Amino acid sequence: MHGMSLIMRDLDAAYAFKVLEIRFMFLQKIQTPSLHIFDGSSENDRQVDTRESELLAERFENAHVIRHGQGHMIPCGKTFINRIACFLESQMSTT
Repeated sequence: MHGMSLIMRDLDAAYAFKVLEIRFMFLQKIQTPSLHIFDGSSENDRQVDTRESELLAERFENAHVIRHGQGHMIPCGKTFINRIACFLESQMSTT
């Protein structure tokens, strides 16, 4: 159980897990629908490196990724909001 809390903490922090002892847990892609929103440039996001966000998104089968250039935030422009809403609506229709 302790290992699972470590996984969830690191997933919440948008980091792909790199601990060798539990690497076997990450050999298969995660099937849960996911939406990843991050800056496409490490120069703008000083909290989380872009590559770390990309590595996390790669862990999911059919991950939906929205890249933007606004740093460590969720963009609020109409285009971005529409893309986020489309993803959420698609998930509501599948449940």
